[in-house]
Amino acid sequence: CQLLAAQLSAPGWREDGVSQFRESLPAMYQQLGHTAEGLMQTQLNAFTHGDDYRFVLPPQAVLEKRTMEEVKAWLAPVLTSGYLEIGIVGDCDPAEVTAAIASTLGALPARDAAKPALADARKIAFPTGVKDQAFPFTSKIPKSVVAVYWPTTDRMSNIRQSRHMTLLSEILDDRVRLKIREELGESYSPQVASMMSDTFPGYGQTFAMMITEPKHADKLGPIVRDLADKLAKEGATADELDRARKPLLTALEEQRRNNTYWLSTVVAASQSQPQRLDWSRSMVEDFTSATLADLNALAKQYLKADRATIARITAEDEKPTKP
Repeated sequence: CQLLAAQLSAPGWREDGVSQFRESLPAMYQQLGHTAEGLMQTQLNAFTHGDDYRFVLPPQAVLEKRTMEEVKAWLAPVLTSGYLEIGIVGDCDPAEVTAAIASTLGALPARDAAKPALADARKIAFPTGVKDQAFPFTSKIPKSVVAVYWPTTDRMSNIRQSRHMTLLSEILDDRVRLKIREELGESYSPQVASMMSDTFPGYGQTFAMMITEPKHADKLGPIVRDLADKLAKEGATADELDRARKPLLTALEEQRRNNTYWLSTVVAASQSQPQRLDWSRSMVEDFTSATLADLNALAKQYLKADRATIARITAEDEKPTKP
């Protein structure tokens, strides 16, 4: 607690940090611009967030111009008086915790009593009207990434629906794995997941991601889109729901014995978002009580083919450099 209080009240703002940052930029941009993983972090992530500037990597020359004075002007007010929540989890004595916080973080000057609403800053939208998007790059490594996206919604407005979308994504994940990896053998690690934001209202997505050879990149997206469309039209089976639910419930029981879960998911923001405490209590029940009708309704709502967007990160042979 003493260290955390010192970091808030006396940040270093040291120039050597800027020098180290600038020195790292050439290697960072090389990696981000010439690997499939790099384009996933930059171009693909920017695309799925409507190219909002906060998700777009600026040109290297722009980052090289940033200064510590800019960082200080941006962060100093937040560190000095911004809204603050303190979360502590683990095997500890509440009285000792209270005393430690009171003499350190609690002794800091008064801070903002609430988070700023930032309503305009919370407006993010998945791109509309784009059914196919390609991101070519040059590389000596023949690796491509194929991603299929279905826009959904946020998790804050309906946590139970968010959990049901997780179950639905597990069912689609099983279908994709059986088709793409075991039947066609054309991707090493297909995976499907649901990501529903707790920051941006109305923003979320279910996505399928596959790493493959460039020669297979064009055909995998339509195959996965059609698998999801069939799930939307015909629904899942009781056996699929059972196979998706059992390992999830096992994972949840393990997760609830982990301090990281309680701190990052439940406690850290429970002052400004007290519903997170109730979420922790209802989590197992929401997964246990999910029915086929619940999941099939969501599949019909979100996973139809006309809602899918296919993105391909495709490696092209790197031309040899002339001597």
